[in-house]
Amino acid sequence: MHSGIYQFNHRPQLRDTDTDYRIGMRGFLEYICEAGTSFLHELGRGMDVLPDLYGINWMITKYSLRINRKAELFAPITITARVTKLDRVRLWEDVEIRQNSVCCAIGRVEFCLFHIGTSKVARIREIRFPELSLHAPSEKIPDFQRLPKETEAMTDCHTQTVRYCNLDVSHHMNNLQHIYLLMDAFGPDFYETHPITSFEMHYLSQAYYGDSIQVKKQDTEGGCLLAAVCSDGTLLDQAVMTFD
Repeated sequence: MHSGIYQFNHRPQLRDTDTDYRIGMRGFLEYICEAGTSFLHELGRGMDVLPDLYGINWMITKYSLRINRKAELFAPITITARVTKLDRVRLWEDVEIRQNSVCCAIGRVEFCLFHIGTSKVARIREIRFPELSLHAPSEKIPDFQRLPKETEAMTDCHTQTVRYCNLDVSHHMNNLQHIYLLMDAFGPDFYETHPITSFEMHYLSQAYYGDSIQVKKQDTEGGCLLAAVCSDGTLLDQAVMTFD
């Protein structure tokens, strides 16, 4: 039986940084994604083999992140992922990011499976997932929230058309590209004076090459709600972000 723990070391690069040469929300979520997908690959159930073996692949459906402090450029970090939930259709990994023995950020990623041909949800048992130990969810990460799906009161921010470099192996918009899209609701001056302390994102629908996406926002106490809406009215993503 696998321990249910996956750990690796990483030396932050310039590509990971925000405009202040430090690693913040964007880089941390990239690390969480890498931890999650690399763990599945180690188990022999990664995105590189499932399509050929079963006609099924993983999709990330939710992220949650709590930031304690930004990480410094080039100083090594340790990323540890623990499987905390595995039911019929969902897998959760709690991820901790540490630098110089200090916890910079903690997060949670939720994976689900889908049939590539029909886009319908697949069950974990369909890929003969190996046995592993489950760990207690981190008390420092709140449960995923219920986010409002109404966007009428939200303000339009910007529009983006999905291009080739936004796509992944499944030919829909890569999950990290959705994060960048929502982060662009604000500019560098705003983020310099409003450090991000938490972020939660739910993926609701896929976006494909040529789709036009409208990003919207609504201020809340201590943060904001964000949404991405396709030109046909489909709600793609919803998120909540808080600031210091």
